Amino acid sequence: MEKMNPALVNPEAWEAQRQKKAAELLHDPEAMKIIQAHGIPAEAVARQPQRIQDWLQEFSLCRNCAGLADCRQKRRGWRSSLRYDGVLSDTMETCRYADEKQKQEAHLEQYLISDLGAAMATASFEDIKVTDSDTRSYVNALMKTMTACSSMKGLYLYGNLGTGKTYLSACAANQLARQGKQIAFVHCPAFAERLRTLQKTNEHRTEISRMTYADFLVLDDIGAEEVNERLRAVILAVLDARMQNGRCTWFTSNYDFRTLQQHFTLPYDGRNELDAMRIMERIRALAEPLEIIGEDRRLLNRKGEKE
Repeated sequence: MEKMNPALVNPEAWEAQRQKKAAELLHDPEAMKIIQAHGIPAEAVARQPQRIQDWLQEFSLCRNCAGLADCRQKRRGWRSSLRYDGVLSDTMETCRYADEKQKQEAHLEQYLISDLGAAMATASFEDIKVTDSDTRSYVNALMKTMTACSSMKGLYLYGNLGTGKTYLSACAANQLARQGKQIAFVHCPAFAERLRTLQKTNEHRTEISRMTYADFLVLDDIGAEEVNERLRAVILAVLDARMQNGRCTWFTSNYDFRTLQQHFTLPYDGRNELDAMRIMERIRALAEPLEIIGEDRRLLNRKGEKE
């Protein structure tokens, strides 16, 4: 059976209830603070108190929220709201935490390619904390990295696992993205896998073009990918074009130059040594080698958290 409108069944009782709800809202300082902050006048509250009350009930889910991880709304960072422009209308709004997150990640729109994980998406040089356990070598490397970023100078960051090479590159990429530069941050093992998949449909051409013409390219973890003739040819073509056009390029690797050249030398290809040398020639032209020495910073961070 269709539910009857209470205002039609007993209009006097319904009107009395409406006035009571309106009076409760209008005399509730906390409720009125929220209502007035949204530009809703008292007369609108008096006319539609139930609608206002329902909205405030949902709004209350945001009370004492500590961040997006604690969000209790149906859509994280979003909540229903009311807008008044002569009449009340429904709308959606973001909370302050969502606004801050959007502000922090606005630079990501400058990424043509991004293999950055969530932890690296907002990495910044300003967030790096130098401690007493950091060696002078690491501090000097950090300063050189920051200087190279500011001057758009190519770097080849190499060293042991966990010394922060990728993080430093992410800091540089994010800083330049915030300055309006177009960025391509490419994880080489992931790119090698994509190349095998996408070349069947020629979709790889778009990614290669973005790698070639981005203002700032990071080839992350180069040397960890599985090399084949096709991949080697693509890397050579990209690096050659960037060298010819003077585009800033950074690399991170666990290998020094000599070991990386051996990595690109394929034993079953008669031209292997020549092509590997060509790749290294362009890397040397594009980037200055900078060894990052130190303990595994991921382990140091975990130790610091426990302490």
